[in-house]
Amino acid sequence: MMTYALEVDKRRAAKQLEDIETERGSKTSSERLWEDEVLPNWDSVMAEPRTRELWWRGVTPKNRGAVWVKAIGNDLELSGGSYTCALNRSKAAFDKFSAMSGDEISRSKEAAWHSAIARDVPTVFPELGIFACGSPLHDQLKDVLCAYAAYRSDVGYVYGVHLIAGLLVVNSTPAEAFIALANILNRPLPLAYLVQDRAAIDRWQSMVLTTLKHKLPALHEHLTSEKLGLCASQWLEPMLSTLFTRHADPDTASRIWDVYVFENDKILIRSVVGLLSRLESRLYGSKEEVLSILGWEADANVWKSIGTEDEVMRAVREAGRMSGNDNAERRK
Repeated sequence: MMTYALEVDKRRAAKQLEDIETERGSKTSSERLWEDEVLPNWDSVMAEPRTRELWWRGVTPKNRGAVWVKAIGNDLELSGGSYTCALNRSKAAFDKFSAMSGDEISRSKEAAWHSAIARDVPTVFPELGIFACGSPLHDQLKDVLCAYAAYRSDVGYVYGVHLIAGLLVVNSTPAEAFIALANILNRPLPLAYLVQDRAAIDRWQSMVLTTLKHKLPALHEHLTSEKLGLCASQWLEPMLSTLFTRHADPDTASRIWDVYVFENDKILIRSVVGLLSRLESRLYGSKEEVLSILGWEADANVWKSIGTEDEVMRAVREAGRMSGNDNAERRK
């Protein structure tokens, strides 16, 4: 029996090693595909329907920055010079604060932005510790946020943007992150939350609720019931306004973004429903219990239980299937 047990352990160890090598080989193959085939031949490869499967399988971390930058695009026609100019304007405004009185500072919107940015940057992906005060990425993220606040002085700094920018800074240079941030926040759904366009926000939230009602009718009934007393914005805004960077871990958020950068805002609707399907069993409690999972102060430990990145993406894909076959999903 001992000999048999040892043989079983050996076979198990050999299978685990084989799985590791297979995964490693798959990642290497995927990296080469993005580097050698996709990026150098972007326009022609993007025209091929089969390319869609590549981003649904995920962009390799090594290639993520370059792929995201190209997929997000630059409709705003910004440049490295645009970033430098915006950052310099922000720094010039900051220099003026030292000469201001306390009352003047309290009335300065720019001072309020700088203060909020300094407060929020160290809280980005705390489990990674890469944006802690004194770290290189801390200063890079702070610069990107200050530059964006100067660039969009009509909006300034809005809470939640630090999380979106953080995911970009991890994968790009500061100038690239600034350009990508400006362009991605200019997409209809993020822009609605950025400028608090209530009519547009209501339309997007209505799309989520319609999809949720179709895919998870019992959960839809619970979350919208008068007895529960939840406003849709209370549980949707933390997810949508931060493009899932508030709740999902960085790796899972990145996998959603691997699709989002290519397929635009409607994928966010599917992502909400897909994530809710992974959490459904926990969401039939009281208002306080629901908000402890989906609200701004969500319990991070709950979100660790949503499954692997592949499981989450299968749920997101399933959320787009409005019929029994894949043809409907492909039209989404």
